[in-house]
Amino acid sequence: MLNIYIVKDPATGDYVMVKEGETGYLELDENKRHDAEYAERINAALGHTEEDLINATARSMFGTW
Repeated sequence: MLNIYIVKDPATGDYVMVKEGETGYLELDENKRHDAEYAERINAALGHTEEDLINATARSMFGTW
């Protein structure tokens, strides 16, 4: 199973979902895209560190998985 990450879109500040190995992101529903607690809860449950989130954001933009 591929990892997923909930990260902030640098352009909008909304939370989006990034999937390991994929370029781009998936938008979340209106409530979740503004919910920092949701993002923190999901990322913590998956064991992601702040460094993981930064790397996932960059890799989703540049395709360097």
